[in-house]
Amino acid sequence: MSLQYEHTEDARYALVTGASRGIGAEVAERLATEGYQLTVSARHEATLADSVERLARLRSVHVHSEAVNLAVQKDVHRLVQSHKYQYGELDVLVLAAGMGNMSRTADLSTWDADIRFTVGVRSAFLLVGACLPMLRRAAGRNPGRGARVIAVAPGPESGRAHKDALVSLCEKLNHDEADNGVTATTISPGELDNEMTMWQEGHVTTEEMVISADVADVVVALTQLSGNLVAPNIVLARQNSRVLPG
Repeated sequence: MSLQYEHTEDARYALVTGASRGIGAEVAERLATEGYQLTVSARHEATLADSVERLARLRSVHVHSEAVNLAVQKDVHRLVQSHKYQYGELDVLVLAAGMGNMSRTADLSTWDADIRFTVGVRSAFLLVGACLPMLRRAAGRNPGRGARVIAVAPGPESGRAHKDALVSLCEKLNHDEADNGVTATTISPGELDNEMTMWQEGHVTTEEMVISADVADVVVALTQLSGNLVAPNIVLARQNSRVLPG
């Protein structure tokens, strides 16, 4: 296969979903600063183009973008094939796309539940499965560093089922891919300072919430660990909050 990007010996590659805003945007910026060659995805082409322009100014890295709807299976596969065509390998897969918790659980319709599960969970399973060959190649090229899947899961109780599904996915991946150098981590933040949690206004102030930059810091820290270390689930909670076990 002829790749669009010419490999260098120390090149590192990352794919970040939900990269046009919030945690995904913060993570993409931090990884670009760290020197990763990137594929970034989001639903809306215009906001994604703004993100790419911003990333290109940070450092001399190659940024490839794909506007995809992760609720559509063929879009998921198009995203993976596009990254494969660009780079051929994948050191870090960051799953940061999701519909968030924009309303109280009692107000959710069946459509709300279906679309949130499809985007936040089903697409994650599909992406991980389709990206595994590239992750294994990257880990084989640099066994000391390995390759990582990092899934950002909703933290509040209304997102508990989705979080549990992603935790289960990462645990399974750690078990199955131990000999291939691929590890996985779920990051479970509590209430975040973005529009996805504005339904909590009056209950938790923005100043009290977990900030997206802190989540991005944890993602980058994980990429700097040796391939021998597995961190299955990291819970981030605001001060004075009730932290759910696991």
